[in-house]
Amino acid sequence: MKSIFFIIIAIVICGLPPAALQAQTVVVKKRQVSSQGLTERSTTKKRSRHVPEHAITYNFSAFLLGDLPLGYSYRPSDFITIEAGLGITNNNFVDELNTFLFSNSSFYSEASHTPISGSAHAGLKFFPEGDAFNDGMYIGAQLTRRNYRKGFIDGDSTVAASKLFMDLGLTIGYQLRPSNHIMVDWYIGLANRSIRWDRVESLLLWDPASGQNITTTSINPASDKRLEGQPDRYTTIGLLMGLKVGYFF
Repeated sequence: MKSIFFIIIAIVICGLPPAALQAQTVVVKKRQVSSQGLTERSTTKKRSRHVPEHAITYNFSAFLLGDLPLGYSYRPSDFITIEAGLGITNNNFVDELNTFLFSNSSFYSEASHTPISGSAHAGLKFFPEGDAFNDGMYIGAQLTRRNYRKGFIDGDSTVAASKLFMDLGLTIGYQLRPSNHIMVDWYIGLANRSIRWDRVESLLLWDPASGQNITTTSINPASDKRLEGQPDRYTTIGLLMGLKVGYFF
């Protein structure tokens, strides 16, 4: 009987696998997430945002100067943008008000109509932190040429006179990119402003043939040599302020 019992125990022990006779150890591995890794991935994702190289811009603030300028901007690097453009000029409301208050020039007061003229501008911007065409501050230099024309009655016809503004200045501004294709740019600065204009002389004459008074106008173009008693130019300091909106492509 004992021999049968020992035989059964031996069979049971031999039938168990070796792994069952050993203590099982459970290993728990912990994964640590590095905050530095997350920061690096976030920075990489931010830098991977596509930065365009071209933009079309329009300066809304130039409307008060009677200028409708359209510009093209190019980004050759992350630190520099170059801009150039052309515009259409009509009536310079700011200069007309200034002339009315502080001058007796007949350029505005005796004009009968305002022909369309043109403008041109060029500029260079430097972004110290390499934020060109992104959110960032910049220092800029710009050159602007704006020409205005006025029409005057000369008997049965009309003649035109011009007034030219040349600005060479420095600006500081901030460029904002609210979306992938939109840019908002505002700036302020000072410029060396040169102004020259054609002298207008109008006379009211009696015409014996028609029996009526006729207005005759003489236009004396601004000369390279200033004539005594006939100022046609001056240089001053001009304030530069602007709000531009651009479209990236």
